[in-house]
Amino acid sequence: MVRILWLCTHRTQWREEVPLLLEAGFEVIPAKLGHPEYPVNEQPDDPYYVKSWRRRCTLPPDEIDRLRAVNWFCEAPPDMVGLANEAFDAVIVTSFFDTLTRVGRWFTKPILFRLFGLAGMGCYTEVFGQAGLKELPESEAYRNNRYYWCPILATLRHAEHPILTRNEVVLEPFVSPERLSARWQAENRKPYVALVLSRVAQTSYYGNIYSRITSRFRSGQPPIPMRILGQNQQGALGDEEIVGSLPDEEYFKMLARATAMFYQGDSICHLHWSVLEALAMGVPVVMLHQGYLAWLLREIVGPRAQEPGYGIVEGLDEARSLLQQCLDDREAAANIAYRQQPLAAYITDRDRAARQIQKRLGAILGLATYESGQDTFQFRQSA
Repeated sequence: MVRILWLCTHRTQWREEVPLLLEAGFEVIPAKLGHPEYPVNEQPDDPYYVKSWRRRCTLPPDEIDRLRAVNWFCEAPPDMVGLANEAFDAVIVTSFFDTLTRVGRWFTKPILFRLFGLAGMGCYTEVFGQAGLKELPESEAYRNNRYYWCPILATLRHAEHPILTRNEVVLEPFVSPERLSARWQAENRKPYVALVLSRVAQTSYYGNIYSRITSRFRSGQPPIPMRILGQNQQGALGDEEIVGSLPDEEYFKMLARATAMFYQGDSICHLHWSVLEALAMGVPVVMLHQGYLAWLLREIVGPRAQEPGYGIVEGLDEARSLLQQCLDDREAAANIAYRQQPLAAYITDRDRAARQIQKRLGAILGLATYESGQDTFQFRQSA
């Protein structure tokens, strides 16, 4: 049995990735304590923090508890290093460079650096700086070829220095439809466009995006009615269309009732869970042509994805026009949703996702892989 120390406390990532790793045949012990820059610990009463990993784990319960009592993001107590090296066959470290370098000092087996992209913060190369790019290759893990770049998007490497992207292992995002409490239905849609923008009053990056979108969508007649979801105070910035933070069920219901969603992502090196969830619910998504989502849709559907009706637009003016068409014509929204079905099928295919993990991690860690099937999902072209 191959056992992984999984250093990530992101709520949605825990809900989706830990079960997939188990289904792919690995044992997993997830971190209980978070990184100081992302001080989110395991929430035992939150169903997203699935506990099925415990039933699969063959370590004695007391050893599990001892290992999970350590905050491996920050420390490696000398008296625990031996046990950790014996217990784990690999460590998956989420985005924090300081944790990567710490783990590299004591762990003697493969280390996978799990990256999700940076919104408005440039690239990881810039964040780590020249000092980080010099420190990483000098680490024992790197020199002994135990370091692996493990992005969630195949396109992340395009923005990064080759030092970081060595030994690439892409593990793509997956959304389990059963955790989403609503589905989009054209006949039940409401006359508004959904956006998901968090911290618009606190973060200049998202505040600037909010200003650009709302100023364009509200200019002209009629203005585009919106419901701005995400982690905000209700009515922030004096905007009645900012809904505020909602419980999961209410959030998904409001997203599913929208005529369409506008996704603001304009980089192939970043993606949000919210738009993947919208697609999984069947919500038609209007997206910018330069973003990752449009790139993936073109990869799956082919050149025809650039034709009208697939939801890809050149900018905010074209987005506004297409969203107005969806508000005026139920069939326009339904046709976009239909044409985006192959993309929705790709991100919700559990067997594909588990097979990808088993094959790609198995090649490193020695786990037997599937003899049949393919590593990528094949699609029939949509009309």
